[in-house]
Amino acid sequence: MQGYNVNVNVKQHIKQFLLSIGCMLLVINNANALEALATVSDNPVSVNQVFELTISVDGDVDTDSLDLSALRQHFQVGSPNVSSQSQWINGDFSQNVVWKVALAAKEVGTWTIPSLDLGKVKTNPIEVKVEKGTSSSSKRLDVDLQDQLEKDSLFVGESTRYQLAIFIGENMQQANLSPPTADGVDVVQVGEDQRKDVVRNGKRYVIISRTYELTPQKDGDILLKGSTLSGNVIKQGRRFGSSVSLPVERKTSDILLSVKPVPADFTGVWLPTPDLKISQRWQPETDKIKAGEPLTRFITLRIKNINQSRFPNIKLKYPDTVRVYDEKPVYSDQDGYTVMTLKQVIIPRREGNVTLPGLTVKWWDTVNEASRESNIAPINLTIQPGETQNTPVLPDSLGAKTNEIAPPITEKTITVTDAGFWPYLTALFAFLWLVTLIVAWRELVKRQPSTTSQASYESDLLTELTRTVQLGDPIQIQRAYRHWQSAYNEHPMMAEIKAEIDAMNMSLYSKNKSAGERTNDWSNKALMSMLARASKMKVSSKSAESLATLVPTVSK
Repeated sequence: MQGYNVNVNVKQHIKQFLLSIGCMLLVINNANALEALATVSDNPVSVNQVFELTISVDGDVDTDSLDLSALRQHFQVGSPNVSSQSQWINGDFSQNVVWKVALAAKEVGTWTIPSLDLGKVKTNPIEVKVEKGTSSSSKRLDVDLQDQLEKDSLFVGESTRYQLAIFIGENMQQANLSPPTADGVDVVQVGEDQRKDVVRNGKRYVIISRTYELTPQKDGDILLKGSTLSGNVIKQGRRFGSSVSLPVERKTSDILLSVKPVPADFTGVWLPTPDLKISQRWQPETDKIKAGEPLTRFITLRIKNINQSRFPNIKLKYPDTVRVYDEKPVYSDQDGYTVMTLKQVIIPRREGNVTLPGLTVKWWDTVNEASRESNIAPINLTIQPGETQNTPVLPDSLGAKTNEIAPPITEKTITVTDAGFWPYLTALFAFLWLVTLIVAWRELVKRQPSTTSQASYESDLLTELTRTVQLGDPIQIQRAYRHWQSAYNEHPMMAEIKAEIDAMNMSLYSKNKSAGERTNDWSNKALMSMLARASKMKVSSKSAESLATLVPTVSK
């Protein structure tokens, strides 16, 4: 019985051993069964032609084990797409892993896709022949850069326009456009980039336009190095989903600039340009204005191919009989011309004839290579008397309002010729005294509406002044202030309001500031508060006071 048990144990150990050997053989067989196959969709290929590398493994491998860094020396490499599939067929388990990668060759030659290590297995190497691209074998990246220079022969300080146009028919990313460069030439971009979509031969293109202004600072032959466009184009194969980023670079040709020096016999400010125009206008368009009323003068200077920084500093010497307030020049770009507009507010001080100075600008005609002069004529004005203190002038909105002035009392002298009729004479004087009382009472009643009208007149003037202060226009404020001052010069708050008006003028048009500078640091809050207090006061104007003596008074 004991021998029987020993035989059973031996048989069990033998079975376990044979089972272990079988498992080991199965694992070895599966390991030997792992197979990796690498193929390409096209061979040969052209430079920048996108083709597909497919790697297929039958077996269990890590999907993150693929390392493509060895391909980057000769190929542009896209992001791989990976798929895995597992199956049970009749009790047999199988697994398949596939990578698809978009590639594009960088240059002509014969290049090898090396064996790629996937951990448990390696792929087979592939030799790829790369040929020069042709219209039939490869489609060129549809990105183009074109340039146009306005002129390549110019004078020192003269500007010219350099225009660039980018034609993009691809999915382009990270695009960068560098400006042209040259030693001794200032390069400044003009305006913003312009973009538009066009359709050519049924295909949509994006066109981006950019303009540079070139200004040489020295004479001689100068080499202008062209602009460079760089970026990446995303390409995707027709038969697969993987895409690849292809670098693209386009460059315009270099251009030789011929720069002429300043003529030795030229004097004055150097303004080289093919065209210069100067003009003026003024508002109101009349040669007769009143003292104290503003005249606005606009001087416009249009110069072709001259940068704003090279414009002349216009300074005109005006007579002492006028005050002049300059505003900062305004610049704009119009059809290749740089345009400067200078605005001046001119206020005559007193009546008489005055001549506003003209202006002459000397410049160099680069087309005919000759010195030229452009000018605007002086302006002759007749200054009429302004508003007087005793004759207030109402704003237009108050023109329909008038004061109602009571007619003066006509005094009658009665001569008594018959002194013998004392009773009758006494009765007559009593009657006349009674009439006088009645007339005085009636005149007092008539005077009351006039006072109301006068108060309304003052209120209208203050309302107009308050409105202009709220708007903040210094010229209109001064005009409304003069109207109110001329009628109510003895107002208790006149000194305070006048001081604030003077403060406004000093802030807006300070003589200590540089020419053309105008500040706006004055606040109307203090003046508005003063006007609010003034409106609550009952004050008679000088005109009303001069009429008060004509109103009869009744003594008790």
